Amino acid sequence: MNAKAVEYLRAGVQLIWVVWFNSRTIDVWMPTSPTRPFAVLSPTDILDGGQVIPGFQCPVSAFFEV
Repeated sequence: MNAKAVEYLRAGVQLIWVVWFNSRTIDVWMPTSPTRPFAVLSPTDILDGGQVIPGFQCPVSAFFEV
């Protein structure tokens, strides 16, 4: 997944979220950190759309609710 995220960033994608269900984390990739995740969010964090999706916010825990 890391290689694919790097490929997407090189192609011009501005924001990538990689959801890892087993570890209950989300990797946030941005052009400012092109070789590794900009941040790794846990269920206690808030996922934010930044400048790409202004105003979007969602608790990371919501991704893992059944």
